[in-house]
Amino acid sequence: MSLLETLHRKLEKHGIIAQCIRYLPVISFLFAFIGAGWIFFLPVQGQYRDTYISENALMPSQAYNFYRESEWNFVRGYRSEIEKLANASHEERTEKLAEWLSQTGFKTTVQEGSDDHLSNLYGILHAPRGDDTEAMLLVAPWFTSSGEFNVGGVSLGIALARFLQRLSVWAKNIIVVFPEDQSSLRYWVKGYHESFDHTGGSIEGAIVVEFPSSLDYLKYVEVDYVGVNGQLPNLDLINSVVMIARHEGFDTTLHGMPINVSRGYIYRLKTLWRSIFHLATAGLRRARQNSAEAFSGWNIQAITIRGMEFCNEGSDITSFGRIVEATFRSINNLLEKWHQSFFFYLMLSPVHFVSIATYLPAAVLMAVSFFLASLSIIFNNDDISFKNIDIALPKVSFLFASVLVSESVIGISLTYASDCELILLLTFITGAGLTIILPTAKLPQIVLTANERSILQALSLFVVAVSLLMVTVVHFSLALLSGIAMIPLTFVRLQKEHAKHSPVVNNASLIASSPFTTMLILGLLSDGWTSKGLIWSPLGVFQGLVSSFDALNCWTWAFVVICWFTTWSCTLLAANAKVLPTEREKTE
Repeated sequence: MSLLETLHRKLEKHGIIAQCIRYLPVISFLFAFIGAGWIFFLPVQGQYRDTYISENALMPSQAYNFYRESEWNFVRGYRSEIEKLANASHEERTEKLAEWLSQTGFKTTVQEGSDDHLSNLYGILHAPRGDDTEAMLLVAPWFTSSGEFNVGGVSLGIALARFLQRLSVWAKNIIVVFPEDQSSLRYWVKGYHESFDHTGGSIEGAIVVEFPSSLDYLKYVEVDYVGVNGQLPNLDLINSVVMIARHEGFDTTLHGMPINVSRGYIYRLKTLWRSIFHLATAGLRRARQNSAEAFSGWNIQAITIRGMEFCNEGSDITSFGRIVEATFRSINNLLEKWHQSFFFYLMLSPVHFVSIATYLPAAVLMAVSFFLASLSIIFNNDDISFKNIDIALPKVSFLFASVLVSESVIGISLTYASDCELILLLTFITGAGLTIILPTAKLPQIVLTANERSILQALSLFVVAVSLLMVTVVHFSLALLSGIAMIPLTFVRLQKEHAKHSPVVNNASLIASSPFTTMLILGLLSDGWTSKGLIWSPLGVFQGLVSSFDALNCWTWAFVVICWFTTWSCTLLAANAKVLPTEREKTE
């Protein structure tokens, strides 16, 4: 204790503490800059790790795979029949496929549809060596995540079902599902865990197969693994699939990255940022949904394997099918739940990753930046009277709570209107318009003292810091990207000592930090939000945020409403409220 007291006296003697308080705005920005720059440091050699298999029981590609070219004719036969069903109704396709599936020995059931979802065909093969408590899932949707007819995937799915039932090695049940699309798959997963009478036990692993081509050959495989709310499959599952794919002669890639390029620093950096972006926007891209998102919330380790660049030579569709067989053989070896390896990680390439301990400081530094900005407003502010802070705090807290409740009511109400594009369009246009108009307008109805205004701004930034810290561990990508988008809030200066601070800077900071501005940028600079064209993409972002809250239990919308909209609105009120003069100003 005496050492700390001595250190404190010396710091005060040399004025270091006062200087640190004075330069808190600069320190705050420096923390934010380092937090964002931390990501650029992760792909440097020595900061990331090579992937490896943690669970020895998996033993990928250690057993001989029996799915060989002898099964090719069955795939072609099913494919020729499925091609005839391309323009048939969903009921006709389901009826035909149910007939084939029942002939393979699977216990076939059709999940009844609802007003919002079509029916789903699924079959269960009860393991001859199992206790009927665990299962592995193979999914072959009729349409891929990009909306293409999954002719090769469905053909391979039914052919694999026929093949897998002939093997006697299974200790876990095998379930095959043929949903219409990703929305129908989510409907099936929810029904399986909540209402089905015919189930096969807890699902230990799920593989979604996408092969939207009538050709037999392909060049490489893309692996998609992202779930909503920051959920990821066990890293061992990805590592097993990548290892098996390479054993079968396929190169692998992630997040749409090319394969015929040098996988150096730039490649790893691009893959890392795409990983962060796809994790942060998981569940929101209505025109390009990832099938693995459908399993989030039920502790199912799920991935999508997608055939890419179909051609007339190279590795064939049976080699692609062996990836499924070998992965099922690995999962079949597990004697307990997935617990080895990592559940929190970021991928830099199919064979490189960074764990949570390495990347977490980036979001923590971002949160600390807002905390320091809040302290700067309190300590570097002549408007704040510490003697009267107990008088101002109740009014400020009530105002903040009122904004929070109002924003929450509006946010919840919009989730019930997520299917009405007209309401969402009018709401988006109104919100985007107010984002531009309100920062430049005065709000004489809101009357605050200078003391209350500064406390309200400091409270808003403090809430941002706390919210980012709360979200960081479970959803790092959302915390990082939303923190970067909200950084302009720290540039708003309202105190008298910053009277020369240009109002244009305050207005620009408020406009830049608005959630609607971020939606506009996301919609115009990235795709997959809607199928209606680029001009509708910002609305697609907004609609994805609102609809995913109910459709996928994705709480990104809740975070945006409770944290982002509320703090932005309170900062706006603090900036544009009518400020009462102080007693000293009245006498002067």
